[in-house]
Amino acid sequence: MPSLTAPRSAASTELPPALAMLYARAQELRGPFTLSSGAHSFEARRASTERRLASQLESLDNVFVRHARTLQSQQLLHGACVDELSASIEAMDADPDCAYKIRRDVPSLMRQLSDLHAALVGELVEVVEECVRSAEEQQAELAARVSRAEGETSELLEAAEQLEKQARHAAEERAALIRMHDAHDAQLKAQLVAVQQQLAEAQRQLQKAPAHAPARPPESRPPLAAAPPPPPAPPQHAQPALPPPPPQPPQPQPTRHAAAHVQNGAGDITAAPPASFEAPRAREGSNVAGAHADRTPQTSSPRQSGQYSSQSKVSARSSVGGGSTQGAAKRGAAALAGSGSTLVGGERTLSLKQMRELIDELYASKTKHDQKCADAKLPRETIEMHLYTFLNTKYGLKSLIAEYANAVLDGIRRYSAEDNDVAVFSAMLRNEIDEEFRFVQKQLKHTVLELLRVYLKGKFPLKRDAEINVMLQQRASSYILEEEWTDIVKYMYNADDAAMLIDRVKELSRLDAGSLSSGAAPSKGAVASRRSLERSTPRGHKLPYSKFVKVLLDFQMAGHQRFLSTFVKEFRNVDVDGKGVLDETAFRSLLSRIAPSKDEAAIRRLLNIVDPHNRQQMTFSDCVATLSTDLVAMLNSPV
Repeated sequence: MPSLTAPRSAASTELPPALAMLYARAQELRGPFTLSSGAHSFEARRASTERRLASQLESLDNVFVRHARTLQSQQLLHGACVDELSASIEAMDADPDCAYKIRRDVPSLMRQLSDLHAALVGELVEVVEECVRSAEEQQAELAARVSRAEGETSELLEAAEQLEKQARHAAEERAALIRMHDAHDAQLKAQLVAVQQQLAEAQRQLQKAPAHAPARPPESRPPLAAAPPPPPAPPQHAQPALPPPPPQPPQPQPTRHAAAHVQNGAGDITAAPPASFEAPRAREGSNVAGAHADRTPQTSSPRQSGQYSSQSKVSARSSVGGGSTQGAAKRGAAALAGSGSTLVGGERTLSLKQMRELIDELYASKTKHDQKCADAKLPRETIEMHLYTFLNTKYGLKSLIAEYANAVLDGIRRYSAEDNDVAVFSAMLRNEIDEEFRFVQKQLKHTVLELLRVYLKGKFPLKRDAEINVMLQQRASSYILEEEWTDIVKYMYNADDAAMLIDRVKELSRLDAGSLSSGAAPSKGAVASRRSLERSTPRGHKLPYSKFVKVLLDFQMAGHQRFLSTFVKEFRNVDVDGKGVLDETAFRSLLSRIAPSKDEAAIRRLLNIVDPHNRQQMTFSDCVATLSTDLVAMLNSPV
């Protein structure tokens, strides 16, 4: 059988040797009087068949069709052999001497001809099967090509959609920046016009004054642009121990960092980040950055009974805002009206819910600000730096910025032990964990909830997804059973950690049950609600879902802090200013402490990653992300 991939000349029209021998033996059986005419007709038939086949093959490209045509031509030659055998049988009556020989040899020749015909048919079947296989392979290849083309088309459409979204987002940001610039420009023009009017009015008053009027001493001369002082109004948020302010108090001059934040408040992110916020730290009695309190210079603002006055709380980190005093006051009043926070003894106090909302809002603002800095090829801010950028953008007024900064630090002190989100935020402010760790905690919460969903679906396979979702919400807002949280812990952690966490959760469950039994007498409605919940919840080491998740979050955070403890110590040794930011010299010193084997080429590669634009400002989180491989190696290295 010719190869299916053979060229067009592979199909042959030559008579097979076995068929030629069969035909010759059939000729021997015939009498001499019929041999010449039969031989002549066979040769003519074979030549005619070969010519016809050659003409057919010239116009055919498909190897399977060419092979089938060749087999068909061989079948025609088989017919010539059949005709010859038939003529030999008919010659038995004409030549009795040959009858015995014909009877003896014809059956054998017929069997040989049958075998040749069967081989021809078998070869034809193989050709058909090979043709079908080839067609299936071509069809599969075409289907794969179509699938790849569809995938590439889908990717192109998604890329085009993403580009369109990016272009639309860029256009919106550009329009917002233009509007912000126009508003700021108009505000400055209005202020300039007001100052010019006041100056003109003062000049007119000077011209109207009598020439013989006695001159006033210079120190009692009123400013040219000052309007008549308004009647004093009772301050809304003043400190109780402070005396009432004079009608026109002098405004403190903004420092270099405050001027930088004025530009930030107007939408300019090119200003250098300010230094650490000193006044709230002095008020708390400890440094926000933890171990840097001994290196942080104290402010010279006066203290009264452990509390700062309204001016001492406004430090270099507080921004003056981008607009006029009246506009800032309106923004501050609107913020106060919608904040929901309370004032206790002249100090703002945030509830736990408000603290969480403020932290989430700060994270969202930090993400957007980081993207803008990346687009502008500027370094990122630390969480502490961005806290005051965020407060300046949201409130604008110096007193409100300082007030909310103090409230945040007070909330950290109040809720760090109670809420893991606040504890993580506090550790970020102290540069004890990196900013990206908050995403790890968020993923942990999602994983626990999904594992609980899987457990409920396995326990109640006949319930629909809507019913499972209702049960999941009930568990997340109330109690989780022992069998449920045990299964989750064993799935997520290795044997040692799981055993330790199970003991910790059981102890917390016993403490929670004891606190419920020894608490104050609840109302009738609370008692009925608790009894209903206890009837629907089996006995065992059950506890509130939120407390169970907090155990896992605290465990995750403690492990991460242990992982970074050595790095934090070395980072603080080179961070002499305690700002959580390193320049190239300090970064090289840090590398010499944690990875002393790195050569100059490796150090330059790391510098290109952590500070690609050579801004000389590498944050704690940037260093952790860049040196994560070295931190793992340092942790696994023998002491």
